[in-house]
Amino acid sequence: MAHAQNPDRTEVLIVGAGPTGLTLACDLARRGVSALLVERAPALFPGSRGKGLQPRTLEVFEDLGLLDAVHAAGRPYPRMMNWENGERQGEWDLVERAEPDPTVPFPAGWMLPQWRTQELLYERLRELGGEVAFGTALSGLDQHPDRVEARLTGPDGTGRTVAARYLVAADGGRSTVRRAVGIPMTGEQVDPRPALVADVEIDGLDRENWHCWPKGPGGALLLCPLPSTTAFQLFAQFGADGGPETGGDPGEPDTSARGVRRTIAARTHLPESAVGAVHWASGFRPRAALADRFREGRVFLAGDAAQSTPRPAARASTPASRTRTTSAGSSARCCGTAPTRHCWTATSRSGCRSPPTCWRSPPGCTARAGSGPARCGAARAPSSSGSATRTAR
Repeated sequence: MAHAQNPDRTEVLIVGAGPTGLTLACDLARRGVSALLVERAPALFPGSRGKGLQPRTLEVFEDLGLLDAVHAAGRPYPRMMNWENGERQGEWDLVERAEPDPTVPFPAGWMLPQWRTQELLYERLRELGGEVAFGTALSGLDQHPDRVEARLTGPDGTGRTVAARYLVAADGGRSTVRRAVGIPMTGEQVDPRPALVADVEIDGLDRENWHCWPKGPGGALLLCPLPSTTAFQLFAQFGADGGPETGGDPGEPDTSARGVRRTIAARTHLPESAVGAVHWASGFRPRAALADRFREGRVFLAGDAAQSTPRPAARASTPASRTRTTSAGSSARCCGTAPTRHCWTATSRSGCRSPPTCWRSPPGCTARAGSGPARCGAARAPSSSGSATRTAR
């Protein structure tokens, strides 16, 4: 394929239009920095994936002029409701509420499905004069002392070359850019058990609670009402030997609409007929990995291209720096112990570490505890997993 002789030019080329790439594009656009944002898919990702925004992310969105739209589209985290044998076992709070203060204006997360967060970021980008080149994939790149030349393939198969002062990889855990510049990822499988996440329509459940079946046959199952929709996000974890809905098959979860319905019916009191449309579904195995470095010459890694963390039920979209976080989705790991308290800290706008935001795993559940809070005024060293723009569930 022949590429253009005279490459297009831009200050920054961003590869990947997820929350990370869109947030960076908005920030550059409002500062008058020319940027080209390309996305290989034909449109924004349609699934929920992450369904919450962390406090530091809300500060970033306020700075970008996006906070009012985010608040209008989302909601606070609902209270959890445990179920057993078709009966409610009581409510409990996943997140401990805290009062705002000058250093932490948004002490609690905000629930908003990732697809809606991306829509709002895209709308803001267009207001700022930016755009996304959909259906455009990176096919290669060459670095020079003063620029990066990237070879792009458009939706019609036509190739062109773009010269940029800098290139930012925001193209996810399987980053094409990271592989192209030869940066390895070091990591490990966090849990060998596969998991299933899906966006589904459900009849027979209220939308005031995040519903949890911690003792479901084959593993825990959670259904969370998604704001801005009529859908629920499903999270289900499978044992090493599969579950009754898979016939004991230890392979990947069945992500077909029929497979999703069977999983819900097998672990809850809801019949398959209560499950309507399955908008999106994905299976995965929790894995944590970190790029050996976040920069190679004029190429930078951001988001999941730089670090990958497990995607349990309560993962939240966080296109902002954060430090020492642990996953609230650990509420799905249940084994009959007392409630456990877990905390994370974030760097606030003042440059200090915030007081910890905390959550509880319910009675009957355990989780890995996270790091304690750092003191305000301490040196801002990166966390053990590095500091990078990312999305988390």
